[in-house]
Amino acid sequence: MENKRYKLSFVISFILLISSIILYGVKLRFGLENSFNYVIYGFVFLMLGILAYQSFKEESYPPAFEIKKNNANAYSAFLAGIGFLIDFISNGISVYFTLTSKRIIPAEVATKAAALVFALLSSLYFMTVFLTYKYNSYDFRKLKYLHLAPLLWALSGAALTVLNAVAFREDMFSAIKGLTLIFATLFFFSFIQETESKGSAKKALVFFVGAFSYLCLLLVAVKFFDLRYRNAVLLHEDSAFAVTSLLLFTFAHYFRNNILSPRI
Repeated sequence: MENKRYKLSFVISFILLISSIILYGVKLRFGLENSFNYVIYGFVFLMLGILAYQSFKEESYPPAFEIKKNNANAYSAFLAGIGFLIDFISNGISVYFTLTSKRIIPAEVATKAAALVFALLSSLYFMTVFLTYKYNSYDFRKLKYLHLAPLLWALSGAALTVLNAVAFREDMFSAIKGLTLIFATLFFFSFIQETESKGSAKKALVFFVGAFSYLCLLLVAVKFFDLRYRNAVLLHEDSAFAVTSLLLFTFAHYFRNNILSPRI
């Protein structure tokens, strides 16, 4: 019975994710008012609430890490590394154009530069994770300060979102991007903690990685509809971030599945 309840909550949260995506597509397709976005936000926060419920109601979880050869984990980590590399290149281009513009905001430049550096370090970090799962030649958990790179990348991105003062009513992509980066911060912080633990995975980690992975998918879908119906620019840093989010989703998805596989 417990497994059935767990599966039901998992299905409901996924249905809410799909519903949010469909609603946003309908909103743009039929040109509905921007206030309709608040309905979508309602679905998103309900989805997060159910994810929290399904994550915290379990008595315990298996350990987060079982370092052995695992192609799914290996290649998802490799894709995450590529995702961070794409973000590094995108931020590099953005910093260049910001510095060559007439109006330079020092705080924005500094934050973008930090995100650029941490994106590159995060790419190197996840390539180490790839080698760990693919060849068992090295245990990435032995790394010290490099564990902080993805966390600091997410913090830099979240800070940049705050600096840009997102208009939640009009700009769905930036709002979801900010929320995604908040949960990326929480996930990577919990991820760091788990690298030093041999016991059961923390319930908070399961929630944060689930929320992060779902929001990554939502962000990609929002960008797709923006390109389709709002004539958004394809070659733009937001498009690059959507690609990065899709690649990070693959790692978060398989990482979470490894923890939940005995229960789903």
